[in-house]
Amino acid sequence: ISAGQYHMIRRIHSRDGQRYCIITLYLAKAIFDKHEAQLRTHLALPILFDDPKIDISIARQRLLISKCDLESAMHLNLSVGEPVAEVRRVLCDANSTILYLADVIYRGDYIQLDMDLLA
Repeated sequence: ISAGQYHMIRRIHSRDGQRYCIITLYLAKAIFDKHEAQLRTHLALPILFDDPKIDISIARQRLLISKCDLESAMHLNLSVGEPVAEVRRVLCDANSTILYLADVIYRGDYIQLDMDLLA
């Protein structure tokens, strides 16, 4: 379910001078307006999880391994066709209203999966 209005933020994250992901996120406008100053300089997820007035009842993430396109290659210093991980994160309240939706493209060499296969 749509929250009506959203604010879009697009960022490129880096570590030790190496760009490793491109994130495009959409935040419900009411949440963005309340936390705008923090959201402009800090990671969004900790801000959302730290606000006791934000009801996050659903938190889903999907990961897809794909090939880098031209735009992502330019931003992440990769060649077209190199492996990347495409991640979509969606956070919703108890009414299934989308509060946060993020599409993230990670360099393939920055992804590591560690799973407990007995759990």
